[in-house]
Amino acid sequence: MAIRTEFKLGNTWDQGFTGEIFLTNDGTEAVSDWRVSFTAPWVIQSSWNVTTQPSAPGVVTLGPVEMNHVLQPGEKINIGFTASGKPVEPVFLSSNPDPETTTPFLTVTDAFAVEGDGGTTPLTFHLTLTHASTTPVTLNWKTVAGGATSGTDYTDATGTVTFAPGETHATVKIDVTGDTRTELNETFRLVLSSPDGAVPTRWEAIGTIHDDDGPSPANPNTIADGFLSTRGNEIIDASGAAVRLSAVNWFGLESQRASPDGLNFRNWQEMMKQMVDTGFNAIRLPFSSELLAGKTPTNINFTLNPDLAGLSGLQIIDKIVDYAGQIGMRIILDHHRSAAGDGPNANGLWYDGQYTEQRWIDDWVMLAQRYKGNDSVVAADLHNEPHGPATWGDDNPATDWEAAAERAGSAIQQVNPDWLIMVEGIETYKGSWYWWGGNLQGVADDPVTLPIANKVVYSPHDYPNSVYPQPWFQGNDYASKLQGVFDTQWGYIARQGIAPVLLGEFGTKLEASDPKDKVWLTKIMATLNGDLNSDGATDGGMPSAGLSWAWWSWNPNSGDTGGILADDWRTVLHDKIDAIAAIRGTAFAANDDGSFDSGPLGSELTGTAGADVLRGTAGNDLIQGMGGNDLLIGGAGNDRLYGGAGDDHLDGGTGNDLIDGGDGIDTAIWTGVRREYGISLNMKGDSTVSGPEGVDTVRNVEHLVFADGRYVTDTGDTAAQVYRLYGAALDRTPDQGGLLNWKHAVDAGAMTLVQAANGFVLSEEFNVRYGELDSTGFVKQLYRNVLHREGEDGGVANWTNAIDHGMTRAEALVGFSESVENIQRTAPAVEQGLWLRDDDAATVARLYDSVFDRLPDAGGLVAWTAAIKAGMTPHEAAKGFIDSPEFLARFGAVENGAFVDLLYQNVLERGPDANGHANWTRALDAGLTRADAVLGFSESTEHQIQRAPYIDDGIWYV
Repeated sequence: MAIRTEFKLGNTWDQGFTGEIFLTNDGTEAVSDWRVSFTAPWVIQSSWNVTTQPSAPGVVTLGPVEMNHVLQPGEKINIGFTASGKPVEPVFLSSNPDPETTTPFLTVTDAFAVEGDGGTTPLTFHLTLTHASTTPVTLNWKTVAGGATSGTDYTDATGTVTFAPGETHATVKIDVTGDTRTELNETFRLVLSSPDGAVPTRWEAIGTIHDDDGPSPANPNTIADGFLSTRGNEIIDASGAAVRLSAVNWFGLESQRASPDGLNFRNWQEMMKQMVDTGFNAIRLPFSSELLAGKTPTNINFTLNPDLAGLSGLQIIDKIVDYAGQIGMRIILDHHRSAAGDGPNANGLWYDGQYTEQRWIDDWVMLAQRYKGNDSVVAADLHNEPHGPATWGDDNPATDWEAAAERAGSAIQQVNPDWLIMVEGIETYKGSWYWWGGNLQGVADDPVTLPIANKVVYSPHDYPNSVYPQPWFQGNDYASKLQGVFDTQWGYIARQGIAPVLLGEFGTKLEASDPKDKVWLTKIMATLNGDLNSDGATDGGMPSAGLSWAWWSWNPNSGDTGGILADDWRTVLHDKIDAIAAIRGTAFAANDDGSFDSGPLGSELTGTAGADVLRGTAGNDLIQGMGGNDLLIGGAGNDRLYGGAGDDHLDGGTGNDLIDGGDGIDTAIWTGVRREYGISLNMKGDSTVSGPEGVDTVRNVEHLVFADGRYVTDTGDTAAQVYRLYGAALDRTPDQGGLLNWKHAVDAGAMTLVQAANGFVLSEEFNVRYGELDSTGFVKQLYRNVLHREGEDGGVANWTNAIDHGMTRAEALVGFSESVENIQRTAPAVEQGLWLRDDDAATVARLYDSVFDRLPDAGGLVAWTAAIKAGMTPHEAAKGFIDSPEFLARFGAVENGAFVDLLYQNVLERGPDANGHANWTRALDAGLTRADAVLGFSESTEHQIQRAPYIDDGIWYV
């Protein structure tokens, strides 16, 4: 194929550019269905006159649309795009399939090093060619600062890598500078450029410098339980063990929305479970007086959160408290403001004209009584950020916050003696001012005193330069003074043993545009770990578990700091989690029984040792399978289903059910589409599935089946084996189509796992990635892919010898893939659920797009999918669609040519090409049914690729 390529740069801007690629047929014959492949350090955002084709990782492959499908000799066409990234020329791939002359691909791995206490430590990046070249291969590299600072944390450098003919491996070593400062884990980038003789599939890699200084955080082996108290500057549990609360702020209840934010996107329990999984042990939960007065919650998707429908804000807090106990979290209730809104009260006080001080106290007494005896609620944060006119210890009844805290705390203790009473600071004390709520200088002269001792915790707020450039962030020596600032305002309380300190709000976006934020966070973390001079050791007399804290915020919609979550309300921003890893908190005991209460018992059914079918009633049933492969159906009501031994199927039906599969490989069934449900999977405890039928607690279930697919969590399932093959052979997770195809083939007996592995070894992707590997090279690559390290000499030699003496490469691949070590290493990913698309549901979803030009409604998708599974053919389904009133209203009684035009527009979202339009019209005129035409368009490769983002990961619906 004699296609010549030329890149032309168009307009550029800060974050991207427009570009064109010109293709010229220099040959003497027409070329149809052409392809052009390249790699580049930028990402295409939109394109025209071209389609994106499947390709190997790191490679972009483009193909034609109908209008330029055929390139005649001498013809020149252009394709265009917008892209994000640096506007440099792409590296085009040769179309020559001869491995002797094909340009090798080049990969570069991420790297890490522990910094050490002094001197330098090498941080090594590995660069690998897929196969050796007969000529030298060169490329340039340079380091670019990220969180790490060049010259201080690492040695900034540039250079050139050269692969001599025959070589396939090279390294770049960067010196990391050791020190004894307590710092965050930090990163920099190795950026590649100007390759000659190789095609990079990755243009940069991340180097991570792991800090090994600073005091140890709270003992991760401690399991705290019971109510909390204080002892000097420590928070302790009921047994007297030191505790650190590591909380996250989840705001929204205090606002006009009157609900925790994010529930319009996700299920509330799923989100709380993610908080625990991310490392938090408590939630600081802001609320307003107006919420307690009955303000109606809004901004909740009740399809995802059906159990919250009709609840008041206080009842939603009840739910959160109850579930927190089940998953080992604790709740800090925070009176954030009086009237619903954002931020603290505008008047700076704990009351306003509508909500008096007495009402504020009465609200706290009500809450204390409501949660009395429930150790999931551990503290009352009396009021958020007193400021402005708020004073400390001056006996002015209208403004003295210290006196008001004593009044409220005493009233709480009269009905509930178990809570910690958290008292924030003010803004100004004796002419010295600080962050709102952060100034606790007055405690030295006038500490808060309550009738029940050992319950007061002081809770300042502290923020970085990016929130406001305070004077203490200015000057060349500001960094060395920050811990002194903290000590003056609030740190001295812990240092002098007056009381514990819980830093109630602190957070940052950690953006490179304000490097002072990272300095502030490093210093404040040292203080929280009791290291008051940043020498890497906890100072004498400081809390053994560290100072407690609450990060602001979980929510991404905080304008000042952003959140732990990205704007999609799902993705955890790991740069923040990594940064605060050194101040993790104490684990808390969970309430293993949870709160599952089915109410009065309905039917009680018990199976036999055989395969039973047990159906419940409309009541709250108790259904217990025994031996055998049982089918348990709960029906309506809050049922309890126990599968027992055997491979059971369990269908809870409507209601809030407990579904326990027991031993064996068990399957739980829900009738709806996956995206109708909030799903939180925990293979070591209780999972939660909430949706149209109710909120179900799920245990010991390996398959969770929905109308459009299933989650598989069993590490022994074929899907898990295929998942491991992808990682071992191709060093990536599987695409949905590949996972399904390989699993179906092995499950059907069409091939063994070793035969499937042979398919991977012989695949084009494998050979493009790695080239021609000898036995030793093959084994070394398996070590890298599976164990993520270079193989030890003995192991490499043993495997190589086995291959050279008769073991096939496929057998070696399975040996690595199915090793105990790899199964254990990949188990957490599998146990979070491998999603397997249902092909019948996918066919129906594509028909909705093809015929109605819209997403399916959930009910219709379920009904049509069920009909196909019951024997209806896809052709019959297509006929049912085009016979529907919705189709007739959209398409009308059009002739065949116009019908084909509509199919192109609705299905492929483009105009027809002349040949295609003529062929389809002739076929319809000759007797092809419109149902056949619809199905042909709908199931075409082009349409399947187009709709995959809306289907493969769970079908999107109206």
